[in-house]
Parts: sequence; C-alpha cells; structure tokens
Amino acid sequence: MTKLITCTIHYGKTIINYELLVMERKSLEIAVHPDKHIVVKAPADYSIDVIQSRVAKRARWITKQIAYFNRFEPITPPRQYVGGESH
Repeated sequence: MTKLITCTIHYGKTIINYELLVMERKSLEIAVHPDKHIVVKAPADYSIDVIQSRVAKRARWITKQIAYFNRFEPITPPRQYVGGESH
C-alpha cells in the first residue's frame, strides 16, 4: 500500500516542498529531479517526525541540487517588438 503526502520543511529562508511516498521498503530515498521536483520514498514503519528530520539533514544537499538544475534553464531576454522586423 502506497500513500502520497505533500510536505514542507524550512531550511533557513528557503521553503522546500516535497512529495512523500510511504511504501513497503527498507530505506529512505530522497530524489531531486531535473524539473526541481523532490520525491521522498520512505518505509511504512517510519514516523513523519523521523522522515522530516532526515529530509532536514539533507536540506543543504537538496538546495545544492536545485541550484545545479537552475544553471541549465534557458535564460531568454524579454521580448521587444520593434517595428519593421520580421520573425
């Protein structure tokens, strides 16, 4: 049985939102995807407090991963419409 829960922790001034999947497994997994989506998979016998503390311990790593993925976002300058130009 798998439960999906949306959770939040605070790391300094940063708010980290993540999805928590509680399922039958042996260890905790924290994954940061390239779209900056954070998924935590936890064993069913872990309490929410234990999971929150484990994610809080890894908060620095999570923010570093998000900053790393931010480097690859295309930076497009604001559009300027100039008369006489064609696209």
